[in-house]
Amino acid sequence: MQGEETGRSPDGAPTMNDRAYEARMRASFAASQGLQGPLDGHWVVRAGSAELYDLQLVDKSSGVLEGAWRDPRRKAASDAAGFVDEMVRDGTSLTLRFHPKGGTEMVSITLAPAGYGAWSGELVEQGQRRQVTMKRD
Repeated sequence: MQGEETGRSPDGAPTMNDRAYEARMRASFAASQGLQGPLDGHWVVRAGSAELYDLQLVDKSSGVLEGAWRDPRRKAASDAAGFVDEMVRDGTSLTLRFHPKGGTEMVSITLAPAGYGAWSGELVEQGQRRQVTMKRD
């Protein structure tokens, strides 16, 4: 293309104020990341290759755990998501319990670290036990 200038930013070089603002943003982001624990983020619970639950966990540096779940097997259902009722971290194990549908038995997932950031354990759903893994998505 004729008249095209390469190697130049359309807005010019960042100003001193631009660089200071970016440095403050990076520092704020790093500080907020420091307040999060190792379980913070999006996780997927699978039995083999079958995706059973998506979890969004909040792991505060204070040790408080909170979470929400979604059942991808029932995408169109109005009750296919909710909050985790109970999350307990006991030593290296993690247990989550929640009601997948109103009035049904509670789902229980008990996990232990499996290496490389993954977890493995057992899910009890409608009286059936399944071996599962939990990994970051």
